Amino acid sequence: MITYLLHGFNVRDGGADTVEKLRPFLREHPDSGIVKSWKYGWFGLVSVLFKNATVAKKLKQAHSQHFEPQPCNAVGHSNGCAILLRAAQQGMVFDTMLLINPALNVDTVFPPNIAQVIVVHTEDDVPTRVARWFDRIPFIGLLIPNAWGAMGAYGYEGPDPRVMNIDLTGILKGHSDLFEDNRAFYMEKVVGLLYTVNKK
Repeated sequence: MITYLLHGFNVRDGGADTVEKLRPFLREHPDSGIVKSWKYGWFGLVSVLFKNATVAKKLKQAHSQHFEPQPCNAVGHSNGCAILLRAAQQGMVFDTMLLINPALNVDTVFPPNIAQVIVVHTEDDVPTRVARWFDRIPFIGLLIPNAWGAMGAYGYEGPDPRVMNIDLTGILKGHSDLFEDNRAFYMEKVVGLLYTVNKK
């Protein structure tokens, strides 16, 4: 089993303050296998618009070259979720995809090569709500990536039975709040879902 970690945009620490904080809980789980960060560097809005697809392609190629046919899980935060979606759209196969406050549209269509999707969201996720609001404004909306929306705030709102929403409204107070040190209990529980949902 390979588990990939993908951080969000406007991040200069490679996810040290976000997805990397899940690593200890992943390592403690007997089914986690190899935990590998996919650090794509700092992205601003322009980078997101033009480079997400390239990052996704490189992830897919690297997995194919080094790890297939081993099964693959992934954890994404914010724009990292958009990159994981692009990788799946390009044909990368995932057992379980854990999306934390995803910068995705609430009605995103997930390709069939993802067995299970878990979405962690909170209504206090201001950045993803703002992304959807700006996307509706002429001209300004052109600067918002097509994939971006308010799933991080409202969860998935489609009919796909593979998607499970985890609403942590009232617990999480912001877009990256799950990764605060005092949220260790919730980090552990969320990581546990990554390896148990498909085994029921």
